[in-house]
Amino acid sequence: MKILPRFLLLLLALPPLCAQPGDGDRHGDHRRDEQPRVILYSGDNYTGVAIELAPRDELSELAEVRFSDGRKAHDRISSVRIFGGLRVTLFADPGYFGEKLELTDSVPRLGRIPRPRSHNWDNCLSSVRVGPGSGRWHATERRPEPERGYDRPPRSEPRDDDRRPPQREPEHRPSFDTERETIRAFRDLLQREPTGRELRDYRERLVAEGWSREQLRDAIRSGREYRSREADRIIVRVYRELLGREPDQSGWAHWRAKIVDHGWSEQRLRKTIREGDEFRQRQNQPKPAKQH
Repeated sequence: MKILPRFLLLLLALPPLCAQPGDGDRHGDHRRDEQPRVILYSGDNYTGVAIELAPRDELSELAEVRFSDGRKAHDRISSVRIFGGLRVTLFADPGYFGEKLELTDSVPRLGRIPRPRSHNWDNCLSSVRVGPGSGRWHATERRPEPERGYDRPPRSEPRDDDRRPPQREPEHRPSFDTERETIRAFRDLLQREPTGRELRDYRERLVAEGWSREQLRDAIRSGREYRSREADRIIVRVYRELLGREPDQSGWAHWRAKIVDHGWSEQRLRKTIREGDEFRQRQNQPKPAKQH
């Protein structure tokens, strides 16, 4: 009577001889989690629609990228998930300009990371770069490197040399006075003086990257401040020419958002206003009949 219980205990102690169902799936999921990639989510805590990026992927204009629900990804990123020790750099402006945020760890809520010149990083991204790296997030106001892309195609696994810190490129001494040229560019394009931080940041780019005068001005034109000023001039000009009046406050805000945030051109704005009721009444044109 005592032998049987001991025998049963011995059988229970033995490991199972066959694999449990779902083991293969779990191993497959684990291997998938190790693949280097970055996923941008529209919702907090890795929810909502998403965009997946591979190592060395670049998106210079999120306004031209759409989620699976058909909506543009511009200013709609709320969380970021990172696999494989990659580094992702998020930019507030298109073309890899403006304030930037460098991440190497997943962030479930971008709204918890403060921005130097705004409230936080939730729903305010315009361009993205994915590259190798390791560490934690770091926010900065420095201008990004000039757009030149990566010189190698994406790989499924980063090599050891990719994990080394990048070598600093030799400095290029411009043939002109960088401080004076930066001040002149700000006065011409933004009608103001640069702040001390802006002056240091642009001078650093001019020296470290060998920017020309035109590259300096292109960088300023790509910023949100210049695009906003240009949008105001376009709206006033179009309203005066087509409607014979100054833009009202609501119309100004509406069209300004279309130009600055959604990339509308002056031609598109003109076409839209010409199709509106106010322009047709001004031209004594009949309102088009609705199609059934």
